[in-house]
Amino acid sequence: MHISPSDPPSLLSALPSSPQALEDIPPDPNTTPALLSVRPMSPRYIGVATVTPPRYKGRQLVGADGSDPGVFESSPILDIQSRKRKERNSKHDTWIIREQTKAAAREMEAVELELKKNEAMKEALKVLENASLTFGDLCLFVFDPCNLVSKGWRWDNFYKSPEVVDQVLLWMVSKPNSKLAC
Repeated sequence: MHISPSDPPSLLSALPSSPQALEDIPPDPNTTPALLSVRPMSPRYIGVATVTPPRYKGRQLVGADGSDPGVFESSPILDIQSRKRKERNSKHDTWIIREQTKAAAREMEAVELELKKNEAMKEALKVLENASLTFGDLCLFVFDPCNLVSKGWRWDNFYKSPEVVDQVLLWMVSKPNSKLAC
């Protein structure tokens, strides 16, 4: 076939004649990836470290042989039952974490309430002390039927819970509260 000046040039005529000349051609950014894969690996690219995405750090390469760098090992594809089980487990784990958080919050509230109660009791004892009164004076006032303590106050604040009455009486007669122990 004879090429005349009026015929357009062939694409094959634009290619270099030797394989060495192919390696010396700089990559064209407009070239499609399909054309790049046909091009042989240049010695300047062999042994060059590539950047590994963070999500693939520590994973093995699968299928790496010769010039093929392979692909990073990924999680297996899950069937429908496995995906549903994994979703159920994830929901259960989330529920457990939420319940543990709620329990920890309730526990913290109980501790804070106990601290506030103790602070209030200490303040009440300081008020008695500042007024030159004793706890005994307070008990005599509260439990004396002649005093004008509001109706039902003794019942609501002391006698209503038998375990509190029992505990107070046990502590009053216990050995640590004897005259010699104080």
